[in-house]
Amino acid sequence: QLYDAVADPGERHDLAESRPLWAAVQRQALQRFLLGLRPEKPTPIRPLSPAEVEALRALGYVR
Repeated sequence: QLYDAVADPGERHDLAESRPLWAAVQRQALQRFLLGLRPEKPTPIRPLSPAEVEALRALGYVR
């Protein structure tokens, strides 16, 4: 399915049906883009410093 979000915000006219070649080109462009993405590395978890714990305690997040 492929819609023109500006001209057809209700997604009533599937452009993939009426313009299959254009839809195929768009699909390939999207696939190339997605293949180029790299997953983010998770942020390592570290213990809180005493100052950070105290700041959280002052805000009521830590008892």
